[in-house]
Amino acid sequence: MEMMLNIDVVEQLGSPMIRFAIGANAVVLNVNEVEDLIAWMARCRSGMLPSVTEQPRSGAVMAAENEPLWDIKHDAQADSAVLMLRHSGFGWLGFKMSEQNLQSLDDAIRGADNDAHNVVSNRLN
Repeated sequence: MEMMLNIDVVEQLGSPMIRFAIGANAVVLNVNEVEDLIAWMARCRSGMLPSVTEQPRSGAVMAAENEPLWDIKHDAQADSAVLMLRHSGFGWLGFKMSEQNLQSLDDAIRGADNDAHNVVSNRLN
């Protein structure tokens, strides 16, 4: 007998929560538990095959955050920095990047180099 996972937003004690149910069994998670679950699932996904593609899929429609908050922490000793971007659903995502990679990103954003996109893409090869 196949049972379907149902996921719903519910309100309990005046707060939105997520309810996961399979058959007669259910669990309700608050915002902190949902954040912990998302982080745990991301860690699990990072070890799964096939891995996340190195390039966005051609023609894929992506939900983009409008004007996300960001922060950057430089580490001069390691010649790198951590670029942090805030996603309203995933929270703060950190990306450790070399200063050279950050410069390539800056060039691509500014359009300073017509081949900047290729420079960023080619670093994967």
